[in-house]
Amino acid sequence: MKESRGFIGGVLIFLLLIFAVEYQLPKQFVWTPSFSSTDAQPFGCALFDSWLAKSWPQGYTVSNQSLYQLAQEDTTKQRGILVVSEFLSFSKTDVETLFSLARRGNRVMLVGMNYDRWLSDTLGFSCVSSFYSPLKFKEYVSSAVDKRDTIWWVDTLGAYPKRNYQAYAQLLAPYLLLEDSTDAQVLSQWQCQAEYPRSAVARDSTLAQQTTYPTLAFTRKIGEGQVTVASTALLFTNYGILDRDQATYLLRLLSSMKGLPLVRTTGYSKRAAEVAQSPFRYLLSKPPLRWALYLTFISILFFMLFSIKRRQRVIPVVVSPSNKSVEFVELIGTLFFRKRDHAGLVKKRYLYFAEELRREIRVDVDEVQHDGPNFSRIAQKTGLDYEMVASFFREVRPVLYGGKQISDVEMKRFIDQMNNLINHL
Repeated sequence: MKESRGFIGGVLIFLLLIFAVEYQLPKQFVWTPSFSSTDAQPFGCALFDSWLAKSWPQGYTVSNQSLYQLAQEDTTKQRGILVVSEFLSFSKTDVETLFSLARRGNRVMLVGMNYDRWLSDTLGFSCVSSFYSPLKFKEYVSSAVDKRDTIWWVDTLGAYPKRNYQAYAQLLAPYLLLEDSTDAQVLSQWQCQAEYPRSAVARDSTLAQQTTYPTLAFTRKIGEGQVTVASTALLFTNYGILDRDQATYLLRLLSSMKGLPLVRTTGYSKRAAEVAQSPFRYLLSKPPLRWALYLTFISILFFMLFSIKRRQRVIPVVVSPSNKSVEFVELIGTLFFRKRDHAGLVKKRYLYFAEELRREIRVDVDEVQHDGPNFSRIAQKTGLDYEMVASFFREVRPVLYGGKQISDVEMKRFIDQMNNLINHL
């Protein structure tokens, strides 16, 4: 009874260890954009916000207030405002507040994958977006083919020199078309005409017909401030900040707000649901499947408990394997003895003898043209006389290659000489 309890305790401890190891395993990445400051997944902003908080000289904060609420705090304070969201939907009040903030000297950057018509019409642009699939992007990134499109930094203001940055086409798929470019300063464009048909991100016939590259970011000066619009929202995430090339591009965009304290507002971001990191997260999310999973685990546990009882079985008689090596040697010896093939037995022993010399001292005795150096090396390694070594090979080679027949006495002498040489190595 005590042994049975000990076994049950061991099984329970084993199960606890399995669950502990499963809990400590690396979490699976979720490639769905959330832009949340607490999300450490690739398209969250936990690392992005932490990095800016430590590196922005004038101070960086994250707020969930709207532009209207930020505008009411201090009308004399100028700052940079960053808005990152998958879809930016502004009301009439939001647009009026946006222009009011810019006229007072604030610098606002809007980064989104989609913009509503009210905002785009007011700022004089249109956003051509495409469907983003996390599964397709994950498959493309994990594939062996590394095809990236190019972000071309043009910056007509001349603050920075022109430069190209590499990024996956799925991260650049939304692009902007300027309807009125008279007072707009283009910051970056997408060089995608060559790769775009193969990127499997979108199929837009108007893009292939364009003579200019589509815009990824531009800025408009409004009053004493400015409004910057960018379409590469997926780069303003943990994933983008970990890529050195893309991080440099982000710094250039954010430098338009340098000298001001920076605030990133999440008031326009759709809050992503917390995704469980367990491999059973989908089963646990549905009540019927969750109970089915629980019942399965309980059934397995009961099965293990009832199966640990010892069952009496017939113990088979195991016969220890016999050593047939001696019988095999006697059989081969009898065969050669009856055939009187003494030369054949010397040849077979010579094959193993030559192989041992090649393996132990790197000497190939079958190379007759190198007999002098080979005999000297054998004599040096074995400590035997050079003439004795040379005499042995001169006597045995007619037997090996010339077909000379020998007696049993000569056979024993040749084999003893080979054994003597090997033993002295």
